[in-house]
Amino acid sequence: MLIKGFSTVNHAEKQLPVALGRIFRFFLLGGRVITLNTIDIKSFDPLFLDAHCEHKGATLHGTPIEVDVNVDLEDGSKLASKVIVRFSLLPEEWQHEGASKGDNRRRGLGKLRGISVVRARREIDYGYFGLVSPQHGSDNWWAAEIQFEPELDELFGVTHTKQQIHLSESMKSRLEPLVRGNISSLREKISKRPGSRATTNSTAAEQKAKAKDRQLRAIKDEPSPDKQEAAEAAARTYSEQHPREGETPEQAKRRVWTFPFVLELENNPEGPFYRTLMAGPTTIVYLNTDHPFYSEVYSPLSASDAASGAKTGIELLLFALARAERQATEETQEIYRHERNEWSTILRVYLSD
Repeated sequence: MLIKGFSTVNHAEKQLPVALGRIFRFFLLGGRVITLNTIDIKSFDPLFLDAHCEHKGATLHGTPIEVDVNVDLEDGSKLASKVIVRFSLLPEEWQHEGASKGDNRRRGLGKLRGISVVRARREIDYGYFGLVSPQHGSDNWWAAEIQFEPELDELFGVTHTKQQIHLSESMKSRLEPLVRGNISSLREKISKRPGSRATTNSTAAEQKAKAKDRQLRAIKDEPSPDKQEAAEAAARTYSEQHPREGETPEQAKRRVWTFPFVLELENNPEGPFYRTLMAGPTTIVYLNTDHPFYSEVYSPLSASDAASGAKTGIELLLFALARAERQATEETQEIYRHERNEWSTILRVYLSD
């Protein structure tokens, strides 16, 4: 088994027990004992529902959803299987504390966001998987889990290492409405809590960059036909896969063709703290939620009204870097990509516990 995302030996020693406790939580809760350098691994429930885990207190959202799936066998018969989906709402008092302080830091809030995917009682992936778009702020305060058995590996697109999924279109079409509907409901509940910040379909930084961009010299984009076609395809794909809360794909398309820069979140354990993607006339800036820059710097600002100006400033800084990269020559763009990886490695070490 390969666990990624540790920048130093010291970082691995501190975080690996938590990662193992989360990945093998069902085995540990069932009585299995796992030790690491004489340390007994404790189960860690990312939904914060199980009373036997150290960190608990969330509320089950609705009832677990069971999706019946029939698998075609080689002899022409069918095997009945199930997908189980659960959601939880984290306590309101945790939200008041903020994702980066005190117990919430120990709970790992702000580091892992999205949906835990469990195959045969072992977690094999974590993320959004195109089932719902990431949203700033509120996604720290809900959790979700999808469980399935090995006979559904093909439909879930399980990799040969059994550590990642790439959902098939048929499975995605069945899960997406269930996941999107429940997470929309959770986000609405979270937004109504006292002190919650309202979300919009464009951030303050996106709005400001749009208003100010005309004061700068125009970007002389002259991509090759192949790159231009790829950029337009990226814009279409983004519009289809990343509509924001309450936004239709058509509205997402208008947004991506209207704003010079768009900020999105992604979970990329081995990726840089941010990356850029040219999508038609806009540049998408992806902020990596798996990098400590997100959990230690950006996420705490997202949870605080008083820090909204600082959060906007960081987003504008990323947009400025993205703009300079886009208007650079291809040779200089390659330097940006290389240096971004270097910056990210250094930042990961500096910001690690």
